[in-house]
Amino acid sequence: MTFDSHPRRLSGRTAIVTGAGSGNGRAIALRFAAEDASVLVADINEESGLETVQSIRSSGGAAEFRRVNVADKADIDSLVDSAVEWGGKLDIIVNNAGINARNPLPDIVTAEWQALIDVNLKGVFFGTQAAARAMIKSGGGKIVNISSIREQVAGLGNIAYCGSKGGVRMLTRAAALELAEHKINVTAVGPGYVETNMTRTLLGDPQVMSGLLATVPWGRLAFPEEVAAAVAFLASDESDFITGTTLYVDGGHLTA
Repeated sequence: MTFDSHPRRLSGRTAIVTGAGSGNGRAIALRFAAEDASVLVADINEESGLETVQSIRSSGGAAEFRRVNVADKADIDSLVDSAVEWGGKLDIIVNNAGINARNPLPDIVTAEWQALIDVNLKGVFFGTQAAARAMIKSGGGKIVNISSIREQVAGLGNIAYCGSKGGVRMLTRAAALELAEHKINVTAVGPGYVETNMTRTLLGDPQVMSGLLATVPWGRLAFPEEVAAAVAFLASDESDFITGTTLYVDGGHLTA
């Protein structure tokens, strides 16, 4: 990717992307940098987060790394403070960090359930809350939460993940309603099946892959860059009159 291949809609913006060390998060951070944003790369994995920073810097972009556990409110508050100190204000936050675990309902243990809720839902709340406080002071901003088609349709053996993403959907809508008067847009992107480290093990089974592709009218998986393109649109001025909704990047899965 060259930074000349995208419009520079995010020039002068300071953005946080959580879970930016890999997968969709890395693609989002790279796309933001390609659109001329200064990107605070946040991840619990320092090695992978620093790799994202290096990729951005080697292409001429501006990036810094912060190690963050999104389930820790103090970590998120400190992350937002760092962004404001670094960039002067916080314009964009993408609450992307997420985990998954698949087990039948009778087999889920409390710790597994709690871990998914802590990262996927509580982490999004902490990020939204901290960003909102900073953005109210500066006069507005864009909050984009990474949800999933699982906020809309259930998946077998995936109840904790579905519950967390259903929560993200309503959190996004409620926050959008409350923050509209402050000119803060709150939206979500709901990816369908994307080939990332989180999904690679499941999709490595040819029978699973064949059955999955049969549910996607476009007949393929999404690329992380396609998720990133949707996020970049919602983070730009072009989406100023869009709030409280989810943009699905699913190849038509939800229409099938």
